[in-house]
Amino acid sequence: MLETIFGQEYLDYKTTTPRWLPRPPRQRESGPHDWREAWRSETSTFLQYAALVVAFGVKQRIWWA
Repeated sequence: MLETIFGQEYLDYKTTTPRWLPRPPRQRESGPHDWREAWRSETSTFLQYAALVVAFGVKQRIWWA
């Protein structure tokens, strides 16, 4: 859907942006960037993933008990 809306601009973005694990850009981008703030803002996302892993682990333990 995004390819049809944004075309080549979106395709270029997809080739340079990691899908699952964030990483700093290879080239210095212009504009204000604060990696510390970006990681801080994603803390809740990482905690949710951790909670899911724990929940699945507990479920597996109960299931096989």
